[in-house]
Amino acid sequence: MASVEAHPFRKVIIVGAGFSGLTMACQMKHRLKCDDFVVYDRESGFGGTWRVNTYPGCGVDIPAVFYSLSFAPNPDFSNFFPKQKEVLQYINRVAFRLNVSQHLVGNTEWLGASWQDDTKTWRVRLCDLSTGQNFVQTCSILISAVGVLENPQPFNVQGIENFTGDIMHTARWNHSVSLRDKNVVVIGNGALPASATQVIPTIAPEARSITQFIRVSSAI
Repeated sequence: MASVEAHPFRKVIIVGAGFSGLTMACQMKHRLKCDDFVVYDRESGFGGTWRVNTYPGCGVDIPAVFYSLSFAPNPDFSNFFPKQKEVLQYINRVAFRLNVSQHLVGNTEWLGASWQDDTKTWRVRLCDLSTGQNFVQTCSILISAVGVLENPQPFNVQGIENFTGDIMHTARWNHSVSLRDKNVVVIGNGALPASATQVIPTIAPEARSITQFIRVSSAI
């Protein structure tokens, strides 16, 4: 079992470095004038779902004009529905320009937290994924900015262990796998966040065939 060490107290701990975590970090620093905070994320940088999801065709499914922060508008999106790389570039620009990048500690997973009545603080348990070292840190304010769209649903169907082809989830796309002249099966409709409706047209010219299985009768 990995040993546990204590890190210095921080006034605020933010868990998650997607859009929500980025927004909170920016507001913490510039609106609330608080510099005593840290942002933890499993990934190495800001972005959240826009850092993890890199499947073919990944992009915004609402008009670009509505997809920027009010305090950091972006009128320069090149497309009505910007793609993943452009959204991630925008997120990184905001983090750099508003000087919150140094508050991020990446490759760190949140294990849990408990409220301490005697000290009126949160005791937060985390793990450094690069070393496997568990540690604890206390704070006065704990903010969860954890998302769900980067966490793949497990795909468990009878006989899947006998399948000899490649299996991947859109949130964990394996770009080393070629789809050229292959028969591809897509499970799910991806109405939110439109993953299936984005990936299927993108890979269609390359694949031999695409078969989709969904529970709804049409796209939502």
